[in-house]
Amino acid sequence: MANLRCHAYYCAYNDCTHCRHESPDVSEDATCVSFTRRALQKNGNPYLFEYAEDRRFSLREDEHFLNCKSCSCKNNEDQVCRARHIRIDVSREKATCMNYRKKID
Repeated sequence: MANLRCHAYYCAYNDCTHCRHESPDVSEDATCVSFTRRALQKNGNPYLFEYAEDRRFSLREDEHFLNCKSCSCKNNEDQVCRARHIRIDVSREKATCMNYRKKID
């Protein structure tokens, strides 16, 4: 299990960098396929909380099984990511695993 931090703030599963999805999926190209864009609130705000509420989450660690289809990643073992800390971020308008490291044969 890995400590997952997600910086795709417009994802419906993102709760102050903590992923609420039980076992997110990452594709062969290191894209988080579990990413689901959050609907905007009536006032146009994508967030469901105020900044002050973020403090209660700051020290929590998230333990996740990250399902990974990227067989070329050195962190992939039997389609599960074995990295201890995982960061998901937005890159090229996609939620992408920043821990992808190509295997060297």
